[in-house]
Amino acid sequence: MELAPLSASELIRLIQDKSLSAVDAVSYFLERIEQHNPKYNAVISLNEQAIAQAKAADTALSQGRRVGPLHGLPITIKDSFSTKGINTACGYPPLADKPSETDADIVTHLKHAGAIILGKTNVPMLAMDLQTDNPVYGRTNNPWNSGLTAGGSSGGSAVAVAAGLTPMCFGSDIGGSLRIPAHFCGVTSLKPTTRLVSTNGHIPPLPNASIYPERLLSTPGPVSNHVSDLQLGLKIIAGNTPLTAEHPEYTFNNNFDVSLGELKMAYCSTMGDLPIEKEYQDVFSGFIKTIADHTQLSQAFPKDVNAIDVWHTYGVLLGAEVAAGMPYIIRRSLMTTLRSLRGKGSVSKSILKGSYTGLRGFLKHMTKRDDFIKSFESFFEDYDILICPVCTLSAFEHQTSGNPIVVENQKLAYYTATLSFPATFNLTGHPVVTLPIGFTASNKPVGVQLVAKRWDDWRLMAIAERIETLIDFKNTLLV
Repeated sequence: MELAPLSASELIRLIQDKSLSAVDAVSYFLERIEQHNPKYNAVISLNEQAIAQAKAADTALSQGRRVGPLHGLPITIKDSFSTKGINTACGYPPLADKPSETDADIVTHLKHAGAIILGKTNVPMLAMDLQTDNPVYGRTNNPWNSGLTAGGSSGGSAVAVAAGLTPMCFGSDIGGSLRIPAHFCGVTSLKPTTRLVSTNGHIPPLPNASIYPERLLSTPGPVSNHVSDLQLGLKIIAGNTPLTAEHPEYTFNNNFDVSLGELKMAYCSTMGDLPIEKEYQDVFSGFIKTIADHTQLSQAFPKDVNAIDVWHTYGVLLGAEVAAGMPYIIRRSLMTTLRSLRGKGSVSKSILKGSYTGLRGFLKHMTKRDDFIKSFESFFEDYDILICPVCTLSAFEHQTSGNPIVVENQKLAYYTATLSFPATFNLTGHPVVTLPIGFTASNKPVGVQLVAKRWDDWRLMAIAERIETLIDFKNTLLV
């Protein structure tokens, strides 16, 4: 039986019904990793105990014991999350060959739910780039064309899912790090509402750091080929921990009865007057026409939100968080890179400014962030969903990080071309599903962002699941 095309929910059902053993499921995906991963370099370390853990899962099930809702399900984890007994290098040489001593919070949740970790997926060094390459494990290639980037920083996660090396992976997103790889590789992902899922045990900051700065912009989230798996994954990893106790009480509800015809959706074709690659725009426009046939659709965006101001505020807060959590030698290297880029785009300039901003400046931009959140929340009183591009273009050729990117004959700064659109919702904390919508004329998969009001993650995924049925997207890599 070919398992790669199946959803995680289907695999779980087969294992629970004893139509499929956990050992066979784990063995199947390990064999696919062995066969296909050398050309992708998506999975960079394996769990040597995976088969033994699968055998234990089968034994427990034969005795009528079920560990949890993911019992026996093979998954992978982005190599920025600590996993006890498995090396977590995050592409950073000083951490290479040093197995983690503890589990990140989401890894603990997944293990308690009965999942079996196959291995870890590749990242850029310290998860700080929008392409996936590092001095420890090397470069990850796009599964549709090895000459193209997979995106980052969850590039290995998206490739592993797209290529059928795992039914589901768990990554993280601080500036499009889940959404850009999903868009480039043709898979679906969820960036949950910020603070809904604990980031404890994520790198950065480095293990045993004296402070924990990444509280505003970053969030873990699932990646899969099916929206239903996003719902399954969020239910496991969300919830209060000592570091997420500030978020409101959250009720899990995946029983929304969604009728697209009764919804009001908005869309924007760009932000801040940035150009969009024509091939991507063509697919996006076709998708919008399809949606317009099934729901109430308007072209709209919050009128009092200036995209340039949003990206500046995001950059300052990102710079402050990253600089606070990095060792001096890494921080100095990052600042040197940003100084070389500051004349090439407002985002890099803002990140540099944030790296040395004081408390007064930090709070000033936090206040701006509050204003943007209020504007979007007001917007979502009138609309159920905002549809927008993921970034300005489809997957581009591997290139040196920081070099300008040409979009429709316009030379854009590296970060402007890539993270501007998705970073908007890291700043405001809104939940976003990335959904593949088709292929460009150059046979590159592309996706869209579906955005909803804060804490409305479940309803967003229910709507995304309905929209998924309207899209004729076939991942031929899974067969």
